[in-house]
Amino acid sequence: MNFSNIPSKGDQLDTARFVFHDLEGSPWVEVKPATRRNRAYTNATLREASKVNAIQRQLEKGHLTVDHIEKLEALTRDRLARHVLVDMGGWQDDSGADVSFSEEAAVALMRALPEEMFGDLVQFVEDEGNFRAADA
Repeated sequence: MNFSNIPSKGDQLDTARFVFHDLEGSPWVEVKPATRRNRAYTNATLREASKVNAIQRQLEKGHLTVDHIEKLEALTRDRLARHVLVDMGGWQDDSGADVSFSEEAAVALMRALPEEMFGDLVQFVEDEGNFRAADA
């Protein structure tokens, strides 16, 4: 049975664009959702679970440090770069040259984003509503 008031899979978009309006030139990234629908992202998250569990064990022992938190964040930033970002535009290097999309550039961008901007991006990619057709 289908329910007409529930969006269909046909209403789902494969990617969405996130624009950094607060940055000069409004650079953007084209992203896939960071949800179970993105199987590569989900599988990478599951593969990294043992690293996360090891850090959580340190927390339970009272040994958690800022280094542990930074390692967790680095895992997340690299995972998004490799499995969520699919394109980028409007980004420039220190010399003013345009930066073309590549896995290396995506990783560098994710590592360079300030915490607040990275958090905004994470919220965006975790919201399936951002990956629905506008007329759905």
